[in-house]
Amino acid sequence: MEVEEVRKFCCVVVTNGRRGCKVYWRDGDVEVGPFPTNQVDPTGAGDSFLGGFVAGLVNGLTVPDAALLGNLFGSLTVGQIGLPKFDSKLLQVCLIFHCHCSLPDRFGLDCGIVCRFIQ
Repeated sequence: MEVEEVRKFCCVVVTNGRRGCKVYWRDGDVEVGPFPTNQVDPTGAGDSFLGGFVAGLVNGLTVPDAALLGNLFGSLTVGQIGLPKFDSKLLQVCLIFHCHCSLPDRFGLDCGIVCRFIQ
């Protein structure tokens, strides 16, 4: 099936490593840029992206904001060796601080979800 056909029924996510991701869904598509990071080991980056993305959707984020959260977790993962280790409260903090921030909107999205981590 083609992306254009599948997106009518679900989200299609194409991850591009250090170039971020592109998400296609019924209401549109968006490219979400990566977070700056020093890559040490890419092990688990895709899984971490997907975990952040799905957690964002389950917690009521828009598709673009969920993709941004996925990119955050992917970027945190590649900065570590081996399996990623996260503080279990990191996602809770991300969701608590889902607010508008004064940072430049470099993703074309509401960057409030991650403003506390990139200031």
